[in-house]
Amino acid sequence: EWAAGVTPLAGLPELLAGLRAEHRLAVVSNTHSRTMVPRFLDELGVAGLFDAVVLSVDVGRRKPHPAMYAAALDALAVPPSGAVFVGDSLAADYVGPVAAGIPAFLIDPAGTSGVPADRRLTSVFDLPGRLSAQAVPGAPKTTGTPGE
Repeated sequence: EWAAGVTPLAGLPELLAGLRAEHRLAVVSNTHSRTMVPRFLDELGVAGLFDAVVLSVDVGRRKPHPAMYAAALDALAVPPSGAVFVGDSLAADYVGPVAAGIPAFLIDPAGTSGVPADRRLTSVFDLPGRLSAQAVPGAPKTTGTPGE
């Protein structure tokens, strides 16, 4: 099963709660099950922190298909420029969102992806600092958080 190898990160609920205080959050995940990702988020105790959970099984396409990003933007009711996509898969979580006009960060601790340094995160815990550094007065505060 997809979540079998996933280990919850210490401090993740607090990180998400902090992000949620200033941003709208979504999970965008490639999955064959309508219940697996929501159940996993529930088990982690973070399901209530997300405004939307967008699943490929519901959209009928998998990331990096543009329909996945469009569904997430629709669910959050924001334009591409009003969102940020974060994930750890180059094609699905960086190339795809950028092609859809969504600014993205790639979690790439080894720095081997070729993604520009200012768009690369060592850890998801780097995200709040990056968002603060790039904040533009008056800009929407919505953050899309992907899953697999």
